[in-house]
Amino acid sequence: MEKGEWWSKNHEVHSLVATGPFVGHRDDQFAVKFDRDVTPTGAERAQMSEAALYTVRGGQNVREEFFYHA
Repeated sequence: MEKGEWWSKNHEVHSLVATGPFVGHRDDQFAVKFDRDVTPTGAERAQMSEAALYTVRGGQNVREEFFYHA
């Protein structure tokens, strides 16, 4: 939650689209695609696309991995 609060305070969000969840063969993981149009504090406006892979145990997200365009 702290990470999300920090991100919100340090970025002006113009749009955010979340697509998913996408599920695979493992029942403890799911993925979400995020497309953002943001202005980070002190920087120029930018469009960002990323995929997030979440691992769940006991009903809690225990790991998150982010993948970006190279």
